[in-house]
Amino acid sequence: AMKFVREGKIFQYIVTVCDESTAQRCPIFPGVRERIIMNFKDPNKFTGTKEEIISKVRTVKDEIKLEIQKFMKLAKSGKIKENFPKNWKLG
Repeated sequence: AMKFVREGKIFQYIVTVCDESTAQRCPIFPGVRERIIMNFKDPNKFTGTKEEIISKVRTVKDEIKLEIQKFMKLAKSGKIKENFPKNWKLG
């Protein structure tokens, strides 16, 4: 996050994909207008066989992809606030 601050980059939105139990460790971006928190399971906490863990990681990857696609569509429409999904949070 500090790299972007040093480079003077400004963002309208920052999307974090931390699970609620680790959200306080997500990076902070000064000057961001809106921080959107999308809650996903933490792959570091997955248990099982290697194949089971890989399957769970793929599931989370697919969930993230779908939510980011939804975000991009809403951002392009300019109507995020009016259509803000219930499973997202403003941070």
